[in-house]
Order: sequence, then C-alpha cells, then structure tokens
Amino acid sequence: MNTALAAAFKYLPKVIEYARKDLAKRYSLLEDWEIRLKEAVPAPYSSEKFDIHGRIVRVLRYISDADHATCDGNTLVPEEVLGIPTEIGSLFHDPAYDEIESIAAAFGWSVAKTRKWADAIYGNILLQLARREQSRKARVLGTAWAHVSYAGVRVFGGFTRWAYRVFGVAVLAVFLGGGCSGCMSEIVDGFDDPVYEQSGTNANE
Repeated sequence: MNTALAAAFKYLPKVIEYARKDLAKRYSLLEDWEIRLKEAVPAPYSSEKFDIHGRIVRVLRYISDADHATCDGNTLVPEEVLGIPTEIGSLFHDPAYDEIESIAAAFGWSVAKTRKWADAIYGNILLQLARREQSRKARVLGTAWAHVSYAGVRVFGGFTRWAYRVFGVAVLAVFLGGGCSGCMSEIVDGFDDPVYEQSGTNANE
C-alpha cells in the first residue's frame, strides 16, 4: 500500500503538468471550412461562426486564444488516436455546441435532436478520416475509434461540452470491451481539408 502511494505521489506532478498543458491548448480555424451533407437542413442558419444552408455547413474562420477557446480539442485525450487527428472533428463540434440552442431554434428542432446532429457530423468526420488511411489495419482500428468517439459524445455531450473528452480513454475501453460500435448515422457526404493551427502548449509532444 505504501509503495502504491509513493508511486502515486511520484507521478502526480507529471500528471498535473500534463493536464495543465493539455487544458491550455487552443485551435484556430484559419480559413472558412466546408462540410457537405447528404441531406439538406430544414432551414438556414447564420452566425459569426457558421453559414448553414441546404446541404452545406460552412464553419467560418475563427481564432481561439487564452481567454476564449472556440475550440480546445480533445481535453485529456491524445489528439491523434489510432491514426485519426480527432481535433479535426472538434473544429466543428466545439463551436457547434456553443450555439446548439440557436441552431435548434433556426432548424425548428429540439436541442436534443440538434445535439445528435452535431455529434453525428463529428463522428462522420472521424469516420471518413479513418477510411482515408492506407493500411487495412489503420482503417479498421480508425473506424472503431470513430464509432467509440461518437458514442462517447452521445453519452456525455448532454452533460457538458467537454465531459466525454475528460473520460475518453475510459469510454474507449468500455465500448470496445463491450463490443459496441455505436449507432452513428452517416449524414456527411464529404468535407474539405480544414486549414487550422494549434496555439498554446502541446501536452502530447
């Protein structure tokens, strides 16, 4: 018992430092980013961060800084999991969650339905990134992670914007262990490669 406590105290400063650096991450979208849907949205929506109409979701250029994190990536979860850069999904998902009530009102949907729509876009982005991988193993593992990641935001997204990401590793173990692949509908037809950059510290280096 004493050995376990000693080990815990030994590594605690490193864990705290990792968390501090990770929480300081910010991502900025340097150019407008187009995501194409398979079906049109029920009504247009426009704001400082989005221009959504028909089958086009355009995420407008934004800058994240120390005081305002439009996108902070995946908190306490590696940004690249099984070869997939998960922050690409967050470039849409984080600002969408900031405006979920307004988007729901414009679409004439409930907030719950709109949240599921945003979660599906996030998961679809990761799924399509996985399918771009060259090796079969990377595609299979990446696809599994995309479904697990989608399931995670579905489970925790209703509680708080970043709750899933805090528990992302545990979610991965639980859902893979239980054989659950999620129930993600494919609603994204395609998307351009986003032009973005990371500011702040990088805990994953």
